[in-house]
Amino acid sequence: MGQKEKVLELAKGYHQRTNCFRLAVRRVEKALSYSYRDRRTKKREFRSSWIQTTNIAAREHNIKYSDLIGGLSQENIQLNRKMLAELAVTEPLSFQAVMNAVRPGVEARKQAVADQIASVRRAREEAAQAALSNKERERVPNLLRKEEYMHKVRETISKQYTH
Repeated sequence: MGQKEKVLELAKGYHQRTNCFRLAVRRVEKALSYSYRDRRTKKREFRSSWIQTTNIAAREHNIKYSDLIGGLSQENIQLNRKMLAELAVTEPLSFQAVMNAVRPGVEARKQAVADQIASVRRAREEAAQAALSNKERERVPNLLRKEEYMHKVRETISKQYTH
């Protein structure tokens, strides 16, 4: 089979004149470039799908996806995203066991971050108190209330966008 016959064979089923070699060459080249591109796109879309599935399942156990992946690496559990998604869909009890293995590390990291934030706030308050004169010390409770109010506003906004 010659090159012309191969190209015409590859172009079968396309909407064009079936015996025009020049059009067939263009269509076959375009189809091959699409197939090359879409083989890579398919991998991207599958990975995205696995991540979404795992995230949904992890949030049912009150763990964010990023915390789950960090916890897996911290606990040295080597499950890839495909297997995590497969476990979440077909083996919910096994997925729950993975969540239970990851949960202590996740909670410890969250507590460490909360402690860090609290210590930074205390340091800021102490520095602010030390820098204030007697006259300004009367305004401090108002400033602290304003900071608490802004913190509550930020939490409300973040809850609206995460749920």
